[in-house]
Amino acid sequence: MSAGLALPSADQLYSMLDRMAEGVLFIAPDGRIFLANVASRRLLGLPDGSLAGMRVWDYARSANFQELVERVLATNQPQMREVTVQGPEERIVQAHVMSADTKTSEQTLSVVLHDVTELRRLERIRQDFVANVSHELRTPLTSIKGFIETLLHGAIDEPEHNRQFLSLVEEDVNRLARLTDDLLELSKVESFGKPKSLQAVEVPRLIHDVVESLQPQSRAKEIKVTLRPHEPLPRITGDPDQIQQVLWNVLDNAIKYNVEQGRVDIELHSDGSWLYVKVTDTGIGIPADEVSRIFERFYRVDKARSRALGGTGLGLSIVKHIVEAHGGQVDVTSEPGRGSTFQFSLPCRPS
Repeated sequence: MSAGLALPSADQLYSMLDRMAEGVLFIAPDGRIFLANVASRRLLGLPDGSLAGMRVWDYARSANFQELVERVLATNQPQMREVTVQGPEERIVQAHVMSADTKTSEQTLSVVLHDVTELRRLERIRQDFVANVSHELRTPLTSIKGFIETLLHGAIDEPEHNRQFLSLVEEDVNRLARLTDDLLELSKVESFGKPKSLQAVEVPRLIHDVVESLQPQSRAKEIKVTLRPHEPLPRITGDPDQIQQVLWNVLDNAIKYNVEQGRVDIELHSDGSWLYVKVTDTGIGIPADEVSRIFERFYRVDKARSRALGGTGLGLSIVKHIVEAHGGQVDVTSEPGRGSTFQFSLPCRPS
């Protein structure tokens, strides 16, 4: 040790422990707590204030954490394991337990805790994403493979079948193309975070362009699309291509899942800071217990109907990511059989 080097006081050590992101605590074999920093109290649900004489088992509702401590006491070997801690919100905690080097005759244990709840949640999302993508790709690929094999085994020379099979192959190829485009778009908005190309955007003009591009779909079902701005509207600040993607996805859904001769009403209003876009349809609606899940990737209320109409299950997830990347929010209300209303907000351009 260098001459003149001052060791930190006990108060300074406690202060440093309390500023750590990891939880640190020392416990006796009977569960009594010697020391617990702020992070460990939060992770294990320990109360604030003095913990003298208190047992960790009285607060940390985790049977596998107690089992981990007992294993270290029995073997005197350090152990590390992920444990689930129950509380107002279930958390997954990586616990590293070892015997502390103390001069007391009683075996004291030191515990270091690291919250891995968010990491495990992201891993589950990744696993679900890979499984969903694999499923969505496998279905049309299996269909394409089957039709091609049939054509190669003689159906290509049968005029009454060959064009029909090739038409079905084309439908599946188009479906794969839509899925690939949506996956690339979702990956882009998730990776880039905030949009990089911010411009002054006139939303009514974008809506007009999107409505025009969807005219074939709306005419085929005799759906009336109406834009009702009630006031002079400010321009918003955003990426025009991404905003157009949001409008296209929302309006396409409003037409696609609407009834014959239905309506789609688009309303715009602003409070000066935000521009609000509301799209109301007279479609099939969404059950109340499924409304909260429709922005999840690949989630479909009616899987068979969605696939038949060409949906990839990614459109609303893209909408949510783009709107939130612009600082806004998106919301939906719906009633089965009576239609749905999607509303989202976008930041107005400063004067």
